[in-house]
Amino acid sequence: MPDPANAGASQPDGNAPGAAASSSGFAGGSSPDQISTDTAFDAALVESALRLAASGGWRGVSVARAAREASLSLVTARTRFPSRISILTRLGQYADQAVLAELPADGPVRDRLFDLLMRRIDAFQHHRGGVIAVLRALPFEPATALMLACATR
Repeated sequence: MPDPANAGASQPDGNAPGAAASSSGFAGGSSPDQISTDTAFDAALVESALRLAASGGWRGVSVARAAREASLSLVTARTRFPSRISILTRLGQYADQAVLAELPADGPVRDRLFDLLMRRIDAFQHHRGGVIAVLRALPFEPATALMLACATR
């Protein structure tokens, strides 16, 4: 009898077929294969959650719904993302990694800081609709706003 918690997952590792790794993904695990698998899984779940947020608002997003929409293992999703806040934290990590991948080496501090800020904005452009949905929901979710403020210190 199939496990309902894994419904929709077509691979034993919990990844959807064809789930691609994000070039700015955050990886856990210890082996290169595990890192690649974790990165692809996380990128697919974050992508799914932000797509759902863009189409229906952040308040309608859950880890379980994002996992179902991306055909990912619910068990793995709940283990790696215990809450919606962890999705946003991972998105922030992706943006940080994209920005820090190519630090400007020379030039005035003001120009380097401007470049870093613009890179961060560019990193969120791919998920613009989802990010806007999150920002619109934050005034109605003070706990989420507080958790994000603490996570980005």
